[in-house]
Amino acid sequence: MVSRNFIDGRILNEIKSKKEQLDSCNHCVIKNAIKRYKENCIENEATLHSFRIEHDSQFFRTDYNTHASKRTIRKGASNIKHAMIWGLRNINLHKFDEAFVKEIAVKSAPEVFMSDLGYYRTDKAKVIGSDWTPPEAIKVPRDMKRFTQFITWNTDKEDISTVIESAIYAHLHLVRIHPFEDGNGRTARTLQNVILESVGLPPPIIYAGERHDYYGHLQNAINGWRDRTGSDSDQIGDSPAENSFYDYMAGKISASLDRVLNR
Repeated sequence: MVSRNFIDGRILNEIKSKKEQLDSCNHCVIKNAIKRYKENCIENEATLHSFRIEHDSQFFRTDYNTHASKRTIRKGASNIKHAMIWGLRNINLHKFDEAFVKEIAVKSAPEVFMSDLGYYRTDKAKVIGSDWTPPEAIKVPRDMKRFTQFITWNTDKEDISTVIESAIYAHLHLVRIHPFEDGNGRTARTLQNVILESVGLPPPIIYAGERHDYYGHLQNAINGWRDRTGSDSDQIGDSPAENSFYDYMAGKISASLDRVLNR
C-alpha cells in the first residue's frame, strides 16, 4: 500500500492553491473557455504524446512524416481520447473495479485485444529496455484485485491529496503489474488522467521527447517499490525513488494547471 505522503507537501499545496483559483471562477463564459481549452489543448496534447511515447521510435526507423505514420499516430491518440471520455462518464472512485480498468485498456489499445472484452495476459512479460520483470501471469489477478481495492479504499474525493496520489499510484503500479499483453503504458497514463479529471484536475503532459527521463523515473520507482517491499527488505517508510516519481508527475500536473490559469 502507498502511504499518503509520497508527494512533497510544497507541490501539493501549489496544486491545491491553483485548483482553488480555477474553482473560484463563477463567470460562465470564462468557465466554458477554460473547459474548452482543457479539452482541446491539454487533453489532446496528453493523449497524442501518450501514444507517441511508445511508438515514435518505430516511425523514426522509416519516415516519420509519411501519411501512414501520421495516420497511425492520429488513430492511436483518438483511441486514448475515446478511452478518457468513456472513463470520465463511468468512473466511480468508491467502486473502482477490474472491469473498469479492462475497459480502459480495450479502448486505449484496441489492437491488442481480440474482442471487445479486456483480459489479462497468460504468458510471461518482458519490458524491453528495463531491468525489472513484471510478476508472473498467474499472479496478475491477485495483484490487480489488490490494485483496485487500494484505489477504492484510499481515495477520498473531498481530499484532493488522496486523489492525486491514487492517480499516480494507478499509473505506477499498472505499469509494474503489466497485466495486459501490450498497451500497459497507455492504459496506465489514461487511467491516471481519468482519475485526475474526475475531480477537475487537468492531465499532466509527458512529451514524447521526454521519454527517457520519464522511463528512468518510472523504472527507478518500480525498483524502489520492489526493494522496499521484498521479503528480505529492512527498509522502513518511503523509498526515495518512489517519492521522486510521485513528485515528477505531481510537478507535471502543476504545470498543466499553470497553462490553464495562464489561458
